[in-house]
Amino acid sequence: MTIRTSTAPRRARRGDIEGRSFTRVGDPSPLADAIKLARHAQASGGRERPDGEFVADKRASQIAGVNASINLRAMLPDLLDGDGRVYQTPAATPAQETRTLREAVMRNSRCVQFGAKLVEIVEGEARAFGAAVPAMVEHPAAFHVIEPADFAPVTLTEDAAANAVNGGAGTRDEGDVSATTVPISTAELDRSGLTQRAVRFTVPRSTLRARNDVQIEAEIMLSLALGLGRAVDAVLLTAIIASKPAQDLANPFIDEAATLGLRFDEIAAIAGPAAFGDVVIDNGRLYLRGVPAELSPDAARGVVGAWDRAAVAIQPEIDVLVERDRAGALTFTAWADFAPLIPSTAFFWHYAA
Repeated sequence: MTIRTSTAPRRARRGDIEGRSFTRVGDPSPLADAIKLARHAQASGGRERPDGEFVADKRASQIAGVNASINLRAMLPDLLDGDGRVYQTPAATPAQETRTLREAVMRNSRCVQFGAKLVEIVEGEARAFGAAVPAMVEHPAAFHVIEPADFAPVTLTEDAAANAVNGGAGTRDEGDVSATTVPISTAELDRSGLTQRAVRFTVPRSTLRARNDVQIEAEIMLSLALGLGRAVDAVLLTAIIASKPAQDLANPFIDEAATLGLRFDEIAAIAGPAAFGDVVIDNGRLYLRGVPAELSPDAARGVVGAWDRAAVAIQPEIDVLVERDRAGALTFTAWADFAPLIPSTAFFWHYAA
């Protein structure tokens, strides 16, 4: 599927789509296939005995389910329904351009738009060792930030022996230079600390009858794209806020930022619901205590930082379960794993709510 979107999540206006075409290409997505199968799925209506015999049981679950996985590189569906209506979306782009789920997530994450990285978790793989014994091999993952080398001043000394040999001309020797490690800060991915987030919603049978599978798939995929972008922000902002004490409003962070060698244009702020009174709108731009800012419901009062020094790891496959109950309604459940990767919290500050 291919999405054609504009640059911001909002309802498209007539002028946005005049002179442009929006098209659908490619094969049906895994979600579309799951919807089609789930519409006609039947519950088992029984149970399996220890001896493997299946026995009918009216008390058994009357819900049938279909599993699916949506890759972050999957194309998003068309934005137009049968009547030509354009939905509020994570961004429609003109025809001949493609939009994947990953791109939509990045566009709708404030942190990523300010420079944070989105890192896909590399799944483990099965390999045979020794006498063909299968084992899972885990690929280590990490986020590295390379800092500027610290060229310190050196005091050159005059070598006395060379001075005597050369008739007092003297030579200049290098001064002492302390050896340090390469200035790279690293955040290792801890798979045991992954945060799982999920969403669940129901589509009643009346809606299924009124709309076709293509339209339902489009609405769900676009909603997931928007929600995953917000989840990325929530994971990273929550980790930053929990990592260090809140900043004193009377003690600006500018001196710390200067000491760290940051440029002012590297710093951006995300203002939360409690930031009223701390933000200023000037010439159509939002500022949090003088720093260019955006809004997020997950930032408490406000988070400021150099966002290119942080990342969020996300699993490359979004797991989806589509269930059909006895009334014919479909219930969708989607899961995704996340992990914040912050090599150094020194580059971030937050204000208490």
